[in-house]
Amino acid sequence: SIAAPSITVAPGKTQTVTPAADWLAPLLWTPGTPNLYRATAELRQDNAAADRLTTTFGFREFTAKGRDFLLNGRRQVLLRTSWLIGGASDRRELALRMVRDETSRYNCIRQHLGFINPHVIAQADASGMMIIPEFWGFYQNSNKPFPISQADAWAPNTVETMQRLVKRYRNHPSVIMWSITNETFWNSETPEHMAVAERLIAGIKAVDPTRLLQADAGVSYGGRLPTINIHYPEGSGDISKGEPDTVGRLYDNSGWVVPNDFAWLKKEGVSRAWRSSFTWDRPLMIGEFYARDGDEPERYTPYAGDASYDHTAWRWQDFGGRDALSTRNNPWIDMVKMSCDHYRAAGVACLNPWT
Repeated sequence: SIAAPSITVAPGKTQTVTPAADWLAPLLWTPGTPNLYRATAELRQDNAAADRLTTTFGFREFTAKGRDFLLNGRRQVLLRTSWLIGGASDRRELALRMVRDETSRYNCIRQHLGFINPHVIAQADASGMMIIPEFWGFYQNSNKPFPISQADAWAPNTVETMQRLVKRYRNHPSVIMWSITNETFWNSETPEHMAVAERLIAGIKAVDPTRLLQADAGVSYGGRLPTINIHYPEGSGDISKGEPDTVGRLYDNSGWVVPNDFAWLKKEGVSRAWRSSFTWDRPLMIGEFYARDGDEPERYTPYAGDASYDHTAWRWQDFGGRDALSTRNNPWIDMVKMSCDHYRAAGVACLNPWT
């Protein structure tokens, strides 16, 4: 129990009181031991409770050191999936059940493109699932709804929206970092783009200075972020930009070949993949990938050989589709597994197969 001094507040006025006490946290929050505490703040008037607010929280430290993420001082690889599940009340039970089910396959969920479901975060606190909420995309696509030349018109509102979300969810131990956006500023490090990036970063840090930041497919915003995040590095390279060509482009029907088509990742010097160029000096997050090109069986033969043509295992026309994904010993799944194995052996800090 932490006592606060009694105060008298005049009509129309505000006053801030900050009760505090030091104590040791006996139990830390981790995916394996999701220990939670509850803090109840009570406003009393004339010896009766006039208002009460209870907040669930946990003690844990999530940081970056070199190329690794550390959770309570121990290396933690994020095995992540991305969700597009909204916060509607009729989806609450579905969200809770899905979080519980996903703990056997993943340890982290990105709440993709602003679908920040509060039920998911609350269940993640209790289940030990790590969460990366992602703010909605301020896209710079052909329709230009957010033209960079008019950033002064939309950037302040974008910062305010981000700050409101951070304030709402910053007490949850499952929230390990914030994702600024998805597939925006794809390696666009012009002074105009980076000026906006700096405003967004500063706005988030003003209300939460402790958490790491990332931008899915935004690389590192020219070194301004403590993480590197890329999408589909195995995509067809642009040779004119120094991106590596792939075996699949050199030879018809060759598919993806491990490790050849992953030779772009270098621990020293500059790594160049599709729409990304970086020096690997901080945690690398491959935010979306699948290591495949098309649904033709020939594309899978380097992994599965003649098994790609086994019509008794799956229908050819559904190869690579949902029906095939539910089939055991599927060559598409084998490809994803081999890609994950290669990236994990290389030391990638976060994997998010696009399944």
